[in-house]
Amino acid sequence: MVIGLLASTALDGCGKVAANQREQQAVLRYEQRVGDVSKALASEPVTAAPETLRTRLELAVRRYRAVHAPAVMRPARRQLLKALRAEVQAVRDGLIATAAGDAAGIAAAQQDGARARTAAQAAFAAIRDQASECRGSLVACTPAGDGASKGQQPTG
Repeated sequence: MVIGLLASTALDGCGKVAANQREQQAVLRYEQRVGDVSKALASEPVTAAPETLRTRLELAVRRYRAVHAPAVMRPARRQLLKALRAEVQAVRDGLIATAAGDAAGIAAAQQDGARARTAAQAAFAAIRDQASECRGSLVACTPAGDGASKGQQPTG
């Protein structure tokens, strides 16, 4: 009876390690894919035209949205998409304000855009940080709420 319980506990621990390893691989693949999208967008020619910027940002939103995020990365992914959408909106607002000759509207759109870029940079940093933590600890790859607590290494 005791041996059966110990064997069951050991197998359960090994199963958690395997699940955490799969999650770690998913996190690292996600980081790589986000990096690939970023590189592809950065390699395209950049012009100062606001309409072109809006189009590029909309493309970025579509491309980042298409990359599947593992559970532990979803908060950072949501943060990134929210920031990019806010930047698209700021560019749209700036175009409207420019067409109307609204200096205050242009200034507000520029401030909104700067805030959105800062938020996007923070989201990219969160993705990098989470992936870095995950490289160092399988437990860091585990989504919150699955019964594993950070700081405890699974056995097996």
